[in-house]
Amino acid sequence: MACSRLGQYRMPFAWAARPVFKDASGTLDKSARFSALYRQDSNKLSEEDLFKLLADFRKPEKMAKLPVILGNLDVTIDNVPPDVANCVTPSYIPVRPFENNGPSNGVLLEVEEFVPCIAKCSQPFTTYNNHLYVYPKHLKYDNQKSFAKARNIAVCVEFRESDEEDAQPLKCIYGRPGGPLFTKHAYAAVLHHQQNPEFYDEIKIELPTQLHEKHHLLFTFYHISCDSSTKKRDIVETLVGSAWLPLLKDGRVVMSEQQISVASNLPNGYLSCQEGVSKHSSPDIKWVDGGRPLFKVSTHLVSTIYTQDQHLHNFFHHFQSMQSGVTRPTEGELVKYLKSLHAMEGHVMINFLPTILNQLVHVLTSASNEDVAVNTTRVMVHIVAQCHEEGLEHYLRSYVKYVFRTDSYSISNGKTVHEELAKAMTSILKPSTDFLTSNKLLKYSWYFFEALVKSMAQHLMESGKVKLSRNQRFTASFHHAVETLVNMLMPHITQKYKDNLDAARNANHSLAVFIKRCFTFMDRGFVFKQINNYITCFVPGDPKTLYEFKFEFLRVVCNHEHYIPLNLPMPFGKGRIQRFQAFLCHIKETHARRVDLQLDYSLTDDFCRNHFLVGLLLREVCGALQEFGEVRQIAIQVLKSLMIKHTFDDRYASKSQQARMGEMNILPAFLQQHPKNLLVILTTAFIKMYLGSSQELVSDERIKNYQRLRLSVDVSVNDFIIRMKFILCVASPHTSTPNIGSVRHADSRGSLVSTDSGNSIPEKTNEKTSSLDKTQSASALGSSMLRCDKLDREEIKNLLMCFLHVLKSMSEDALFTYWNKATTSELMDFFTLVESQEGVGFMAPDRKSLTLPVSRNRGGVMHTRLHQLGSLENAHTFNHTYCHGDADACLLEANVSTEVCLTVLDTLSVFIMGFKTQLCADLGHNPLMKKVFQVHLCFLQIPQSETALKQVFTSLRTFIFKFPCTFFDGRADMCACLCYEILKCCNSKLSSIRSDAAHLLYFLMKSNFEYNGRKSFVVIAVSQLIADVIGIGGTRFQQSLSIINNCANSDKTVKHTAFPSDVKDLTKRIRTVLMATEQMKEHEKDPEMLVDLQYSLAKSYTSTPELRKTWLDSMAKIHVKNGDLSEASWP
Repeated sequence: MACSRLGQYRMPFAWAARPVFKDASGTLDKSARFSALYRQDSNKLSEEDLFKLLADFRKPEKMAKLPVILGNLDVTIDNVPPDVANCVTPSYIPVRPFENNGPSNGVLLEVEEFVPCIAKCSQPFTTYNNHLYVYPKHLKYDNQKSFAKARNIAVCVEFRESDEEDAQPLKCIYGRPGGPLFTKHAYAAVLHHQQNPEFYDEIKIELPTQLHEKHHLLFTFYHISCDSSTKKRDIVETLVGSAWLPLLKDGRVVMSEQQISVASNLPNGYLSCQEGVSKHSSPDIKWVDGGRPLFKVSTHLVSTIYTQDQHLHNFFHHFQSMQSGVTRPTEGELVKYLKSLHAMEGHVMINFLPTILNQLVHVLTSASNEDVAVNTTRVMVHIVAQCHEEGLEHYLRSYVKYVFRTDSYSISNGKTVHEELAKAMTSILKPSTDFLTSNKLLKYSWYFFEALVKSMAQHLMESGKVKLSRNQRFTASFHHAVETLVNMLMPHITQKYKDNLDAARNANHSLAVFIKRCFTFMDRGFVFKQINNYITCFVPGDPKTLYEFKFEFLRVVCNHEHYIPLNLPMPFGKGRIQRFQAFLCHIKETHARRVDLQLDYSLTDDFCRNHFLVGLLLREVCGALQEFGEVRQIAIQVLKSLMIKHTFDDRYASKSQQARMGEMNILPAFLQQHPKNLLVILTTAFIKMYLGSSQELVSDERIKNYQRLRLSVDVSVNDFIIRMKFILCVASPHTSTPNIGSVRHADSRGSLVSTDSGNSIPEKTNEKTSSLDKTQSASALGSSMLRCDKLDREEIKNLLMCFLHVLKSMSEDALFTYWNKATTSELMDFFTLVESQEGVGFMAPDRKSLTLPVSRNRGGVMHTRLHQLGSLENAHTFNHTYCHGDADACLLEANVSTEVCLTVLDTLSVFIMGFKTQLCADLGHNPLMKKVFQVHLCFLQIPQSETALKQVFTSLRTFIFKFPCTFFDGRADMCACLCYEILKCCNSKLSSIRSDAAHLLYFLMKSNFEYNGRKSFVVIAVSQLIADVIGIGGTRFQQSLSIINNCANSDKTVKHTAFPSDVKDLTKRIRTVLMATEQMKEHEKDPEMLVDLQYSLAKSYTSTPELRKTWLDSMAKIHVKNGDLSEASWP
């Protein structure tokens, strides 16, 4: 019976507690249990009392004094997975995944989270939420005289929209579990016989979207009768007062704690009785206890509609009034509210971020003067800066990507977001404006450029101008605004880097991204103009930071997805860039001849006009190579990364497409553009890398005796050093192309190189402290002096690998076109570069690599090796992508070295096939032939992999067959050089190499016999050189001799000639010389015995005067060394 009468009322009964986390790090404690149930003391219900009880929770001596209620409380606490199903938000909105037919295991309810009012804990509102939480706190009724009984007091909370007499409460209060979802009223717990009750209930209310002055909370207080006598059974509730709380105050929802008066009656229109005024003057209201504030209540608003920040509320209210036409818009008033937004709280700004930015965008396009637009942009700058300072810039990126949307384009208004924003940014960047704001704009300029680009795209789509040609899509005023913005931004980038490096760097990168995206929407010629305006702001000799800015800009711009079509001014139908793929497919057909094959493959002004981006990039890289090491590395890395990117682009995977891109890069011409400086830089760097910076350059006399000297060296490294010295002389100003083109601008960037190696090549390049002074000195010299600093190994490798990749990709037609137009000195320079490739990725002696398949076609796998080289470089230097082990690094190095060899051999074979007449001039004894032969020979001088050497032997066999006169007619120097290197290979540790070398030597001997009959240059050369080859004579070399004998005996074509006997006689002589040489080593400290042995050896060659003279000369040298000049003159 008591439950039927008082069932809707509750009373505090008991409490229990348990820890939720194990430690301060937030580890969930799943095994903890609740404490005993302690009886709730009705006199200790305030928050202070509850906190005090919890503070004593772990003190058994104090908890033992509390009365315990028999029973226990079991609650399961567990982690909730992020993809939990059948969950609803605090507003009862289902969250996917949610079962359509109703969950079988119940519904999970998310609890509203009251985050701290700080920006880092806040997040933008993305879903609708409009809740008001009401907390009745305390009612002080011990001194009231209006009611006889007021002890068991219950408070009823209602939400009303009117104070009329017949007004009904709104059904918007969330019900308790097990009851209806929404109710019209909610009751707090009743305390028995308490005249000053404490309340700790929470009432959750769903607020309407539009609040007005009549919306209020009505609190009604009842005395609950517990008397069950028959007379008073039906009288349960007795009204003992009412109180009300208007929700809006100055247009904002009331929050925090409130003290309000209680009235004993509730007349019609009670809201008109204002506190402190009407409560004493209105005869209709009777106040309890003289109108003192007896009731304490607090509210908490969680709303995505209403803000508690006064500044933001004023802006929203004024903007709404302007939109609705209630007030006449005044620019001064709007500017005042815009400026006040700088003072709004950080967490409020984050919560309403999308709404604020949307409203500011609307104000930007509706502003009628520049002051409003500038102040609007200033507020945006402030908001963007605050987000970055709090580490919440990802909210800005999400906004731009998913939320930002411009207003529908209106012809009558004619204003667009992108144009107005560009103008406002220009105004803020003016020197006369606040430098703090301009610095923030520079530092966080990415947001504004992103908004510009998206506004441009939306404008084209909504206005239908996307179907127009690019030069008609945007107005002339917008083009002017963009150009002015770029010009206004550049001084900040080039000057503020000293004081505000981050701001200048960010602005530079953001500008580059913006320019790159403009290619998609705007006229390409206009975009090219902006790029040119940017580049002209930099000059030679700039500090390293500015070079970083410039090449970062070029890297970003050149990473455009349609970089290749932008550099090919070909007919694309109506200019649609999508036609490029069809055009490239058309190249595969035989009749589709490239129209620019007749162009000069050099960095001329015509080339740079027709291929703007690649021409600009190559010119800038060329200029950077004249600077210090840090600058060179930046430039080379940008070029190499771009080539790797395009090589692995699936759209340009075919052979013809790669060839077209190779022709566009014109890297051979780029490296030959300044042969007096680039070749000197490269070759000098090679020499210093292996020889040391203190060595003097080789003299002219030693160059003339190059062939003789090179026969006396004993290690491949020394061969390489002398060869590179020879390259240096080939690249000298006397033999290279006399014309030197411009670095960037033909009229102002010409330069000369100093031919004095002692002055042009500094001894130390790692002194970073003086790099700035050196750079400024180089800038002061202007175009009268060109730097020739030492290049490190990675710079040389990257440059030559880029060159080699282009060489690999270019078609034979393009190569022939280039070679046909080149002069003799230019061809020499070209093959000097090709020869330099052998320094890329060279291996240790007899390094064996069997992983790379043989590729003898020009459409091979060079781009894969280029990519591997990039990975290898990262493994050795930066190591921020993938850390290769030592084995992986060695394998990549070996594969690169092998691919270099195969590619150079392919290029040589193409050249030999088309220029046989030029190579045969003067019986093959001409500078071009010598250069081509020297490139072949260097593959034997520098250790190669087994796979590469097999191909080198094949190419040499073909070379000997095509040009026998070069080796067997006239001078025999080239034949001697080749024999020397083959003899060294005959002593290789690898049996396959020894076999191939022996067969090649036999082929050389046979070709000599067939060309000259019995007059054998090869026999003479081998006999002369056998003693000079260090380390031969063992079992391995004897095996090679046996192979040569077997070839001669089994060759049926020469069976009935004297050739087999000549070969047998040669091998016999070789063994004799080897035995004599071994004896000479034993008596090398006995000059007389050494001379006797050499004299005996010379006498055995009486039938061959040339060989006899060789040993007599050697004997004479020993006499001279010992001071026996008379004996030396006797032979």
